[in-house]
Amino acid sequence: MGRDKALLRFDGRPLAARAAEALRPLCDGVVFAASAANAEALRALAAGRVAVDARPGLGPLAGLRAGLALARRRVLVVACDEPRPRRDVARALLARAGGHPAAAGAPRGGELLPLPLVCAPRCLELADRLLAAGARSLLALTRQAARVVPLPPDAWAADADTPEELAALERRR
Repeated sequence: MGRDKALLRFDGRPLAARAAEALRPLCDGVVFAASAANAEALRALAAGRVAVDARPGLGPLAGLRAGLALARRRVLVVACDEPRPRRDVARALLARAGGHPAAAGAPRGGELLPLPLVCAPRCLELADRLLAAGARSLLALTRQAARVVPLPPDAWAADADTPEELAALERRR
C-alpha cells in the first residue's frame, strides 16, 4: 500500500486496534511491532505495548524479532491487514503449540501459512540467525521451528494489500 497498514481505518477503527480488541481475550497482553515513524501513533491507541523495529527495511521477520525481544511468554503473531482476525484459528494454534518453539497453520491441502503464528521467546535466537543469513520472511522461521497445525481450508482471514481491497472488505460486512 505504500504506507503502514496498522493505522488504516476499517469500520471506523484503526486495523491495529481491531486486531488487539479481537484477540486480547486470548492473550496476556498485546505488543505491536512498528517502525519508529509509527510508534507514537500506535502508542496513542493505548491498545498495547509497542516494539520499535530496530532493523527497518528487513521485513516481517525483523518486526517479529522486535516483538519477541519484549516477550516473556509465547506470543500470538497476527497481521494488522486482516480486519477480521479469526479467533478460532488463533485458539487452535495456541492450544496445539505445546512445548514447540512455534506453531503455524496449514489449511488441509494447502501450504504453511506465515500468519497467524505462535512463537515462544526462544525463537528470538533463531530469528537473529535467520536475519544474519539474509532471511526476511516469517516462513523462514516457521519452516524451521513450527509445529504444523492442520486448519480448515478457509482458515486464512481476508487481508487487504491495497486501499481498494480494504474498501471491498468493508463493503462486504
